[in-house]
Amino acid sequence: MAFLKRRAAAVIVITLTAALSAGSVSPADPDALPRTAPPLRADAVTRIDAALAPLVAAQLISGTLLITEAGTTVVSRSYGWSDAANQTPNRLNTRFRIGSITKQFTAMAVLLLQEQGKLRVTDPVCDHLTSCPSHWRPITLHQLLIHTSGIPDYFARADLIPHDRHIEPADLVTAIAALPVDFPAGSRYSYSNSGYVILGHVIERTSHQRYQDFLRTAILAPLRLHDTGYDDQPVAPAHAIGYKTLAVPADIDHASVAYAAGAMYSTVQDLARWTQTLIDRRFASQASVDAMLHAQISMCDREGTLCSPRQCDHQPHTCYSYGYGWFLQNQRNRSGGSDKIIEHGGAVSGFLASSRYYPDRQLHLIILTNTEILSPDPVLQRLWDAATID
Repeated sequence: MAFLKRRAAAVIVITLTAALSAGSVSPADPDALPRTAPPLRADAVTRIDAALAPLVAAQLISGTLLITEAGTTVVSRSYGWSDAANQTPNRLNTRFRIGSITKQFTAMAVLLLQEQGKLRVTDPVCDHLTSCPSHWRPITLHQLLIHTSGIPDYFARADLIPHDRHIEPADLVTAIAALPVDFPAGSRYSYSNSGYVILGHVIERTSHQRYQDFLRTAILAPLRLHDTGYDDQPVAPAHAIGYKTLAVPADIDHASVAYAAGAMYSTVQDLARWTQTLIDRRFASQASVDAMLHAQISMCDREGTLCSPRQCDHQPHTCYSYGYGWFLQNQRNRSGGSDKIIEHGGAVSGFLASSRYYPDRQLHLIILTNTEILSPDPVLQRLWDAATID
């Protein structure tokens, strides 16, 4: 749901007993900043290491993980090789491709341009494109941000464009424009990387800068996210090499193909700083951050059927929501209650990522990997089970 993928078969999921159960989500409210749930166990670090030990022994983890509580690091770990051929180990400052977590930065770029008066999220997308197909005329920037545009996901069409070479943003948008829409704009939800590619092109046209340059000057540099950026010139060992398995390099998609939907790299430390800055409302206007972290739309099933908040109140464990670049959900806990989550994941060839924040506990779990062996989500669930008290 949260990942940027070309082929579902690209990810080999190792199923763990602690994996999230299907249909255990409902909309979450990020305003609960004071702790309203128990703190971590006193022996949380020992239990976390014990929970990870079987995965480490089986060499199923290659990457870095970070757990923070109220902005303070609780656990930080690195495993495996950033460059297996040269046996260069992964470190906390190793840079990994983060796939669809890129969408958070794209959404913030749009909101900053709105603050500058250069666009409004309610604008029709055609107001910001020189050549716009007629079937896009009803679509707004807001609908691109929340995946209700009806524009199909171009990344699911491996035959649409080559994935191993550079493509200009305008050419990528033109290729997407040739696809018919799947449904009328605003009628349902369907996760689509295409919307964020189009938003990237709008950012360039509106700011008169390349997408990556606007991100750097407007977001990354002010926040001192020095290990985060657009992954068009990765250099080992600072940047991890992506692998299908521990020793087989993946066929890496060119950054320009994922573009504003999934072409960024980062570190666990930078992602923790980025999220904490948003949670603390220390960047951009409060209205912009609230737009990102609050539910803009809610769905009552996995088919993308739209629901009102009242409907979700009556079926809380089948509903989930999307802000701008973030999913908002509830996770069942061991006592039968629920814990609020603000999260997003990412996947591009050779890399998997997940960033999950629990506002009631002020707890942040992040994992970045450079193999396709193990899905991050069950790993994060295993960490949660080991560290928390219901």
